[in-house]
Amino acid sequence: MTNLKLDYHEWKDYEAINSVQAMHDMLHVPLPIAKKIGQYVTRDNARTPVQWSSEDYAGFSTTTPWIKLNPNYTVINAEDCIKDPQSIYNFYKKLIELRKNNEALCTGTFKELNKDHKSILCFKRSLGEDEYFIMINLTKQASDITLDEPLQGEELLHNGLDKELRRVMKLAPFEAHLYKLIKKEEPQPKVALHSSKYRV
Repeated sequence: MTNLKLDYHEWKDYEAINSVQAMHDMLHVPLPIAKKIGQYVTRDNARTPVQWSSEDYAGFSTTTPWIKLNPNYTVINAEDCIKDPQSIYNFYKKLIELRKNNEALCTGTFKELNKDHKSILCFKRSLGEDEYFIMINLTKQASDITLDEPLQGEELLHNGLDKELRRVMKLAPFEAHLYKLIKKEEPQPKVALHSSKYRV
């Protein structure tokens, strides 16, 4: 669900209404400015009825709810999210299942990579032989990153496009990836074959 910007006359939040009135009456703040400030105070923009479905009144009620419905309930609602395999609802279901079934993601040691990057959070979780790498762009701008160390891994979950794990990557806004790391095989020492004077 998304917040809904309500007009002053649609507010039900008495604390916000009273604060606007106090700013106007006691501090002589012009009413339009006081209302604008009140928009940052009121809780009503996040208290609209739960959008259960695309049916009338968002499936919340069979009659007009106490506060205005967000009109986007026809495209953003719980019923449609449950049916959509790419929805945030199903993304979190997969994320919870992965965490539940992989002890390293719950209790493994934490190691942050690229600590100085201003947009992308990167870290590893490790336990025994299991090691995972998580990379998240925390901003609304696309961002490039060159990882501190080369990694190889199998992608288990993402919220954008499949991406092979590389040293240099570009992430879209709020893009996230989770990889199970593949340990590099240590090169085997070469054994010199010497001729022997003893033969069978």
